[in-house]
Amino acid sequence: RSPFAGHVLSKSVQAGQYIGPGHSLMMIEDMSMDWVVVEVYERDLGRVRVGDSASISYSESKERLHGRIAYIYPTVSTDTRTTRARIEVNNSSMTLRPGMYADVSVSKDAAATLAVPADAILDGGERQYAFVVHDGSHFVPRMVTLGVRGDDWVEVVAGLSAGDRVVTSANFLID
Repeated sequence: RSPFAGHVLSKSVQAGQYIGPGHSLMMIEDMSMDWVVVEVYERDLGRVRVGDSASISYSESKERLHGRIAYIYPTVSTDTRTTRARIEVNNSSMTLRPGMYADVSVSKDAAATLAVPADAILDGGERQYAFVVHDGSHFVPRMVTLGVRGDDWVEVVAGLSAGDRVVTSANFLID
């Protein structure tokens, strides 16, 4: 009998086999509290902290699990330019299994910020700008300073004001 409860992950002994002190018989794991190890892009490292909430989903279920980032590894992979982070997840439902792939979203407490669709920004290399609609029919290029980038939106730190109307499609033709 094992003094621990859990699932047998590997067995390295056969019936009738001689065993000695220190010989490993089985590997047993309690999977009710698991780790999800994620890859964090280098550019996102400044926004991810130990203690941040994370939401985990996986292809086999619509159920979402929730956890917290418990550890961020100190090295960046030179091949992928990512750092690993470990999320602790309550897996008492046993829905996560070792080796599964998952999609992870990290939640941040965010303050109100000015953002525009990513398509509104023209990147001139050293400078970024957006076309602001002026008098309903004229377009004025305006230099912008950008902050955090998402998939579809970009934070504007300087250069635009709330209520400015910007061109979001075919702006390269105006340029």
